[in-house]
Amino acid sequence: MNADNEMILSAENLSRTFASSERKGFFSKKRVFALKNVSLQIAPGEKIGLIGRSGSGKSTLIRCLAKLIEPDDGKIYFKGQEISTMSPGQFRPMRKQLQVIFQNNYSALNPGMRIRDMLRETARFGGFVENIETLLKAQMNKVSLSETLLNRFPRELSGGECRRIGVAMVDLIGPELLLADEPVTALDYINKWEMLSLFRKLNTEKGTALLFATHDLEAMIDFVGRVVVLFGGHLVEDLPIELLWEARHPHTVELVRYHGFLKDKFTETVLLSYNSENKESSLDSAAGGCIFARQCQRFRVMDFPSVCIEKQPELIKSGERHWVACHFGDKVIE
Repeated sequence: MNADNEMILSAENLSRTFASSERKGFFSKKRVFALKNVSLQIAPGEKIGLIGRSGSGKSTLIRCLAKLIEPDDGKIYFKGQEISTMSPGQFRPMRKQLQVIFQNNYSALNPGMRIRDMLRETARFGGFVENIETLLKAQMNKVSLSETLLNRFPRELSGGECRRIGVAMVDLIGPELLLADEPVTALDYINKWEMLSLFRKLNTEKGTALLFATHDLEAMIDFVGRVVVLFGGHLVEDLPIELLWEARHPHTVELVRYHGFLKDKFTETVLLSYNSENKESSLDSAAGGCIFARQCQRFRVMDFPSVCIEKQPELIKSGERHWVACHFGDKVIE
């Protein structure tokens, strides 16, 4: 994939490793892949859901795209410019247009500043110079928070209130792309849907594109237009949301089957749930086998095809706007 000037963001073959607790030698630790050759494109105004188990690489991908950590390999283009080689100083003028919200947004707030002062600074960063106090009160009302919270410090707010403050700050900036890492996790039902409503407003009123990482398929189903699936640091499927119950990769099938609200719609296969290893693992990665083969019911039913043991499948086109990384993505287990 090459940089596409029509895309707000393009990532090409991103890889990122971290040191594990396992030692490779006496003086060095073994490194494991958190991301492996991940490519992704986001169009202006597009809303994408990023799903996968814990440890699949969702947070690492978001942090790489936001330039909070650097990939080991690969390129990232934002609005047609390669940002993966930019220094923090070079990227700073573009930071306004690429913002991030985290599950634990408390860590993104300055603990030594009152909410009023943080919002005031953000408003100035967003280009507002007049009627700031009126603007701040309007922002608090917009995210359904009391104006009295303006005088508080982040430690005096709940987790949900901190996330709303984060959305208020992002709204003041009006970025072209927002990367949201589990923004509705652990919220109660009402708070979850109010947060989703705030994201919709950002998208419809300001045209902000969204990459929305979540475990909650129900929250995502009526919100995004496209779904990207990660497993073990690999991008295994990319498909329109309306085709989610026609998924071709066994891991996507597994994720969908775990959510009962989709069960009636999902008739593609009768794959069984399998939890013999409830963590992400692969066959011998040095041999280049499929990252999902060890947990794949399709692999077992088809009598352990050698290609799954020897080669990691590439992401190939399975249909209109549908891509899947499976050697047997065209097969259905009856």
